[in-house]
Amino acid sequence: MSNLAKVQNQKAILSLTALWGLVESGLGGFLFALRIPLTGFLVGGFAILIIILLASFSTEPSKQIIKSTILVLLIKGMVSPHAPITAYIAVGFQGFSGALFFFLVPKPWLAAVLLGFFAMAESAMQKILVLTIVFGSSLWDAVNTFFDTLMKDFNMSANFSWYIIVTYVLFHALWGIFLGAWGVSLPGKLNLRKEAVIAAYQNLKPFKNRPAFKRPKRMHFVFLILILFFVIAVILFMKPGESTATTIFYFVVRASVMLLLLFFVLRPVVLFIFKKGLNKTSNQNKEQVKNLLVQMEGLKKYILPAWQMTANKSPVTRVFLFIQNMLILTLYLSHSPIYIFSRPVRTGKTTGLQQWVKNNAQVAGILTPDVEGRRILYDIASNEYRLLQVDNDYPGDKILIGRYVFSADVLQQAQKILIDASGYNGWLIIDEVGKLEVYQNAGLEPVISSIIEKYKMNAGNGKLLLVIRKEILADAIRKYNLQGFTVLDNLSSL
Repeated sequence: MSNLAKVQNQKAILSLTALWGLVESGLGGFLFALRIPLTGFLVGGFAILIIILLASFSTEPSKQIIKSTILVLLIKGMVSPHAPITAYIAVGFQGFSGALFFFLVPKPWLAAVLLGFFAMAESAMQKILVLTIVFGSSLWDAVNTFFDTLMKDFNMSANFSWYIIVTYVLFHALWGIFLGAWGVSLPGKLNLRKEAVIAAYQNLKPFKNRPAFKRPKRMHFVFLILILFFVIAVILFMKPGESTATTIFYFVVRASVMLLLLFFVLRPVVLFIFKKGLNKTSNQNKEQVKNLLVQMEGLKKYILPAWQMTANKSPVTRVFLFIQNMLILTLYLSHSPIYIFSRPVRTGKTTGLQQWVKNNAQVAGILTPDVEGRRILYDIASNEYRLLQVDNDYPGDKILIGRYVFSADVLQQAQKILIDASGYNGWLIIDEVGKLEVYQNAGLEPVISSIIEKYKMNAGNGKLLLVIRKEILADAIRKYNLQGFTVLDNLSSL
């Protein structure tokens, strides 16, 4: 695999992981606000499709799926701390079962089908288990009593609750099998439609009334309360007798106690243990989570257009086209010639760049290495050095930032170097986009802003590498609207 292909695959993996994090941390609420049908199935199925695509873009599918699963769980813990325990279990089961199947099963299509089957069946069984824990056998007894009453005129009697459970799980499992089979064919479908979808997105008019991105956090409580009233109604109207009041009292007390234990005792304890364990992961994972959170903000802007582009389609067709559109915009529109190399201050960013420049042709731009304690401007194309950091008694114009003094003339020369090289077909390096540019709109501004906008338009074959220290990365991303672009903490993949 070529270096370019590796970079493209890595970008695709990062984009898919960010999309998975978005799905688990709030996409369901957004789809609910848009009145998209089958939101629950769509969100769970969307995650399965993302796992299948992660496997298709990775040379080591199992390792990558596990890594992405851990990152998504970290994101979910940060963005959706009030999500029920079952949501975390579902994400973990999807990810780790996907890693297992893609490791053990040699044929990707079979691994994808098995993933879909077990992941969706587990989701269904999980809901049934929670209902049984909360309401006990009284729930299923009430269901059987209700249907027996309806069917007595037909002289029919059966364990209807068992039929409901089997049908519910089977429906989920069949949906999972379909998703697995469909997911395997997705890369080809996305490749065929990507040009048309991107063109439609670029020509699309924005929504006039934007629904609020708000997750319906209390919906599961409403659902449980409705079940509570259903069982009470069955006891009152279909099972009259001396023990009715006692039965209702026992049922209400049991359900209330179990809800309190699940949501207000067990859930906080489990989440505390879970988060404590995840927080012990490497600092690299924590940095990747921060980068993914930034990418997620950029991906949100695709949700409404992806849905809007499916107008005038039938509900079922619209759902599948929405999934394809969202994946296309995530995978291909976010692929930009702009890269961000980011590490904390004093961690060898410029030193690493110097070595990388030596090993790569077609590189222009500027580096700012430290030589004997002073910052130097290095013109990569001409191989010339200029003194950038000066003393307080420097006779020319100066710019102060903290305890450092920089030559305004040399900064102007750096701007000219960048302007002349901005049409370059190779790499253009800007070392670095610092506090002067981000907070004071000085230094290499406004040249940096104009160069970034030029590369956003994908004009030419050149690529832009921005060097930004980790401490100001989030502010720089907001200032230059760099959401969704590739953030790297090493140069080995370039």
